[in-house]
Amino acid sequence: MHAGLRLPVIVDNLYSSLSNIYECQRITVTAFFSELLNHHVVTELMLMEALMNHMMERMADPCCAVRMLAIRGLGNIATGSPEKVNTYTKELLAAISSGMEDRDDPGKCVALEAMSGLSKVLLCLDKKNVQMLVVYIFMKIKPFMENENDAVRCASILLLGNLSEFGSGEPVFRDQIHNVLVSLLLHLSDPSPQVVKACKFTMRVCAPVLGSELVTGMFQNHLHEDRGLHYGEFINDLTKYIIQDFPSMLNFYHITVIQFFKSTWPEVRASAAMFIGLVHLLQDPEPLVRAKAAEAMGHFHHFHHIQS
Repeated sequence: MHAGLRLPVIVDNLYSSLSNIYECQRITVTAFFSELLNHHVVTELMLMEALMNHMMERMADPCCAVRMLAIRGLGNIATGSPEKVNTYTKELLAAISSGMEDRDDPGKCVALEAMSGLSKVLLCLDKKNVQMLVVYIFMKIKPFMENENDAVRCASILLLGNLSEFGSGEPVFRDQIHNVLVSLLLHLSDPSPQVVKACKFTMRVCAPVLGSELVTGMFQNHLHEDRGLHYGEFINDLTKYIIQDFPSMLNFYHITVIQFFKSTWPEVRASAAMFIGLVHLLQDPEPLVRAKAAEAMGHFHHFHHIQS
């Protein structure tokens, strides 16, 4: 920032343009202020609070691009002035997460910015400041996990992983992870490589919350963003551990998997069919049936590999 000392005057002169009748002016000034919040100079010049308040006011702007840029600015505080984030925890979390409910957001650009911003802000927060809001934010994330936009799915799943640090030890958060576990498992077959990486990250960091050493071990040993995954074998082994450690959840998983038979993506529908068949067969009382089911999964994986 070579013109640092001139910034207060520049900012002062631009404030009035935030309520200008012309969208292009509101967009330009909001983008400029949003980028300023990415730099610590605004704190050094005591501009941070005023800029943050202006970003919050722009959240009600009729222009979608202005609202998106305002949320970006609030998320940028975590980069530019991380030491200030805990001072404004409630305001920041409430303002940014409200972007996930934007009703006039056809391309989901406001929601995407909100989830990315929350992920940045969470990294700076004290645990005690977030715990009360974890489930509230979690419930807002869930619908975006099946969004047709790859970037939106990816951002929602990463945000879920970043929330896990604040939910450890909380039974209510464990329940929420069980609620989305099937979705995460099936999106390991997502056609977007970035979504697959996000699923691997989130399942690894959320695993300890579930309370199964076997499942945690599988996630942390097999789910690495930079490594491939033998999906059939992975699901085969994992299903045995789920049946062993979470028998009371099987009916819920069963109902949830069926919903994915209508998924947008054929890869996810195929994984849903595989998963539900395994749950049935690996619960069979006859050891021979269980052994044949496991063997069939190996053949299925081989066939699937040839086809793809």
